[in-house]
Amino acid sequence: MNSRPRLNLKLTTTDYILEVVGWLTLIAIWFWVFVNYKDLPSIIPTHFNGAGNVDGTGPKSTIIWLPIVATLLFIGQTVLNKFPHLFNYLGEITEENAEAHYQLSTRLMRYLKLFINILFFAITFETIYVALHHKNIFGVWFLPGTFLLTFVPIIIYLIQASKIK
Repeated sequence: MNSRPRLNLKLTTTDYILEVVGWLTLIAIWFWVFVNYKDLPSIIPTHFNGAGNVDGTGPKSTIIWLPIVATLLFIGQTVLNKFPHLFNYLGEITEENAEAHYQLSTRLMRYLKLFINILFFAITFETIYVALHHKNIFGVWFLPGTFLLTFVPIIIYLIQASKIK
């Protein structure tokens, strides 16, 4: 049984901004799909290789899966973020350090939610753009960008969390 303290955390301005921008990017993904759907050809890219070239295609209806998966991930992470006492931490969580650890870990979750939405928007944008214009935009930069957006916040979190007593 988890004996960690359960706290009701208040959103800081940064947390609030991350939440709002996260929701706006989710809306943008859906908007981009719905605005462009009618103009898509019957066959669209469904996969890009590491160089950013199309190496898989499918029916245009597959584009709807990108906003669906983004929405499910966003909602799942939003719900999970309500239970920071269940997260894994580097050290022991006590009454004295719980709030600091919980604030830091829920902020990381908000960053990751936003970055995942940015990633899904980029994939959706690139898929539609390539389907309509037949050339890619991100190319070889997509994969390194994805790693940066994912791992930099995690590394920053680990450094900050290690400083909490």
